[in-house]
Amino acid sequence: MQRMQPPACLADYQRLTGDAAVMRWVSGQALTAAEAQAAYDRLAASQAVHPQCGYFYVRDPAGNLLGMCKLHWAGNGATEAEIGYVLLPEHWGRGLATQWVAALLHRAGRLSFLQRVVALTDPDNAASARVCC
Repeated sequence: MQRMQPPACLADYQRLTGDAAVMRWVSGQALTAAEAQAAYDRLAASQAVHPQCGYFYVRDPAGNLLGMCKLHWAGNGATEAEIGYVLLPEHWGRGLATQWVAALLHRAGRLSFLQRVVALTDPDNAASARVCC
């Protein structure tokens, strides 16, 4: 996992959020370039909250983008974090989300301020509902 390093990762973010198949399960539709830029700016600002939390790109050994995952913690004394992930469609069904969630839970387990980790999924997304660790 490579921590998102703004602004260098904007193109990867736009690739993920501009894909209608990916975004069907997140926002219901692909983001426009302007929407992606605004969302990316919000994510980039949240990267400063804690060095072990935030947004991470995942790449194959050759450096090709597979997707993105998050361990989002709001800071300010919050005791809960949210796990999430998106994968490019050509990488669906390979167990990658399960691997990423396990890694994020391991990371979260080392953070003493976290008491709870949550993950949300669209009830119609059967593949995401099967993700376990």
